Amino acid sequence: MLIAAEPRCAAWLRRVLRLAREFKVVAEATDGTDAVHLATACQPDVVMLDASMPVMSGLETIPALRARAPQAAVVMVATVDAAAAADRLSRRLGAHGCVIEGSPDDAVLGSLSTLVDRELVGRRSRRAATNPPR
Repeated sequence: MLIAAEPRCAAWLRRVLRLAREFKVVAEATDGTDAVHLATACQPDVVMLDASMPVMSGLETIPALRARAPQAAVVMVATVDAAAAADRLSRRLGAHGCVIEGSPDDAVLGSLSTLVDRELVGRRSRRAATNPPR
């Protein structure tokens, strides 16, 4: 799922994700409020979330996304100027990582694949711990 207010950012994310067979865009939103409603309806595995949006900022959107789509790996997308702060704050709020807007395609896909793989392994581990074999 893509959430980006800026059409240029959304187009960049769409293009990058099309390069990888493992990712498919299932929904798009331009603000946090719409994003939370869409995430509730489509329950995405991954949410690419623009840090700077109107109505609800990316940081304000994270807790609502985590509550409504807890299985989703939330990845913040930030400008290079805001990346360090956005990464630190977004992780505190429950995001799984941050990518820098406009980064090379292979770097974004590598980071995204690593974040998603780590989240999926963590989910399996948590599930195994709560449901031990009999």
